[in-house]
Amino acid sequence: MKVRTIFTRKKNDSLNPLKYKSWDDISIKLYDEIVNINNNNEMTDFEKNVKILSLLMEKKEDDIMNENINNISDIVKYTSFLSDFNFNKDKKPKHLIINGMKCTIKYDIKDMTYAQFTDFQTFYKMGINEHMQNILSTLIVPDNHKYGEKYDIDEFTNAIYNELSITNAQTLLFFFLKNSVYLFNSSKTYLISQMKKMLKKENNPQVREKIIQTLALLSGYTV
Repeated sequence: MKVRTIFTRKKNDSLNPLKYKSWDDISIKLYDEIVNINNNNEMTDFEKNVKILSLLMEKKEDDIMNENINNISDIVKYTSFLSDFNFNKDKKPKHLIINGMKCTIKYDIKDMTYAQFTDFQTFYKMGINEHMQNILSTLIVPDNHKYGEKYDIDEFTNAIYNELSITNAQTLLFFFLKNSVYLFNSSKTYLISQMKKMLKKENNPQVREKIIQTLALLSGYTV
């Protein structure tokens, strides 16, 4: 995503007045706000810059408008990073702090529950951009917790949206989506093995029939 600004020349970073100085500082929520401003065709470039500066400096738009034009011109130059969005695809985060809770990222499908991966697939099909934080909530689980248990998943998802940097978010999504075919096949194999175990233990004829039907859809399984 590139954001066009009126001024693009970089300045001495030690004088940078922005609170959010790079994409690493910008949350998913702030990223969405910047993208929405940038995609608004009814605003002029100047109006967009004022709104974006308001976000990056955490100042009111009126305060920005009341600044000397030369000061604004100098400040806008620090937003040049917006025109070049990059993230390190190989630098996968090992630990994150979300909503005050430490989260160790597990990149092995074997560490995911079936419910967890099912939710991942569901949100993915609903749209990455619209449900980025929901997708990530299936990949990030607080330490010493099972997915969705003993913590408020909606509150946690909202915290991801407000706290997780867009660069970490994109790195995580890149890894899991890149491996989505492998994840699906692994999930399918795991599901088949679990359902076969269930079938051996299940005595209810109706439940057994449903399990067999599901297995047939997955792998052509017959009894």
